[in-house]
Amino acid sequence: MRVDGNTVQLNCPQPLRDAGFAVAEALFDVDVALDGPDASTLFRKLCATAASNFTQECRNMVAFSYGVRSSPKRQLMYGSAAGEGYAARVITEFIRLGAKKGVFALSCHVIGSTEHRADLLDVENELGVIVGSVKEGPRVRMAARIRVSLAGDARGAMDTIVKNYEKYFFPVLCEKQLMPELEAMPSYLPDIVVLQLYRDDGEAEFVHYMDANSLTFVALGDAGRPAFCGIDATAQPHHEGAQRALVSAVGIVSGIRRRRLRVPFGMSELSELLRRAYNTEKATATIASLVLPRRFYWLTPFRMPCGRRNRSIVSPRLVVLAIFLARPELDPPQGILPLTSGVLIRTSWSCGMNS
Repeated sequence: MRVDGNTVQLNCPQPLRDAGFAVAEALFDVDVALDGPDASTLFRKLCATAASNFTQECRNMVAFSYGVRSSPKRQLMYGSAAGEGYAARVITEFIRLGAKKGVFALSCHVIGSTEHRADLLDVENELGVIVGSVKEGPRVRMAARIRVSLAGDARGAMDTIVKNYEKYFFPVLCEKQLMPELEAMPSYLPDIVVLQLYRDDGEAEFVHYMDANSLTFVALGDAGRPAFCGIDATAQPHHEGAQRALVSAVGIVSGIRRRRLRVPFGMSELSELLRRAYNTEKATATIASLVLPRRFYWLTPFRMPCGRRNRSIVSPRLVVLAIFLARPELDPPQGILPLTSGVLIRTSWSCGMNS
């Protein structure tokens, strides 16, 4: 990978070219390219004005984080033992600026392969469920909504979220696995984390989920394919579900960037749940969307269709706002194997949306 200003060039490794990989090289533009960023850098470069825009202009923000298993996408977004993430910084800054301007509440849950919604604010709560609405689309109900009125309240809630997500995603959080066999056959967990800060105009609106505005931070499932994809019957559907969520997320951002918001809500459960954040919150003026991919593998089917006017994520019209550059010393030492499972990759490519 080479970067020249805001232009990124990717060259396919020679072993994959020899194996007949579909893309030999790609050249595309990004808004921001950062090499080895930390949470402070991300906040300063991408999110410094999000809180003031939210408070003064009623401008929602939805941030998507995406990458391979070994990338610290969740740690950078939500925080870890090393420090708070950029989501926590945005939320605490907003609460500081927006004090006494409504009722604020935090919600954080996991979208997995079952109907159960793991609640990262209350791990003992097993009642979280999605309730449909013809007018507003589906919403998560019976999940904890922690009211936060001070920055300290938000930090306490984020500490709980960090502790619970680290326990939930423990098999896939390590950038380098402890044993060589685990490095060769790493765990795969396509579950998605959704953290939202809601603002309601008053108590009645809060009780009836009539949110005025929201900030949403989404950590998409791992980009890599399961090691047993094509062998284990349960692996492929989970992987395809994760890719559908990715394509629908990119479709949302693509529509906004082109000022033609035709969001393919039916593509994934995730995009359905974000319908209100994008379309129907009454006080919303404009939307800010970020897609933050980190460290792609060529074995990852990242060349995925996302609408006829934007044929692939890797294209001159890339809608991504930031791409983090690979650092070879951090990449797992997995050998590049011949693409004997090319059919499976092409299958995952074919999950594009209608536009």
